[in-house]
Amino acid sequence: MNELIENIKAGLDKWGEFAEIILDALSLLCIIAGIIISLVRAVEYRRRSPGDHPLHTQFRMIFGGWLVVALEFQLAADIASTIVSPTSAHLIELGNCAGADVPELFSRQRT
Repeated sequence: MNELIENIKAGLDKWGEFAEIILDALSLLCIIAGIIISLVRAVEYRRRSPGDHPLHTQFRMIFGGWLVVALEFQLAADIASTIVSPTSAHLIELGNCAGADVPELFSRQRT
């Protein structure tokens, strides 16, 4: 019975590590895609309405949404990492990430 439990734990650890890698990759892809898409849309907006707002303002408004999604993936990756190996350092890192992510999510929902 103990051998079965150890095999299940080993399998869960491998899946947790795999999930962490995938979620980190998705976070990075969101940032890269967000930069490209935000820049293109900000330039398009600037061409349509040349006098409204500075280019960087429009870029920041679009990129902010992408950055929130990337932070959510990063938080999920940190949760997966903490589940796989719950050390004090991982718990502190998770708390820091959640502390930065949650207020951002609430502020984005109000606007």
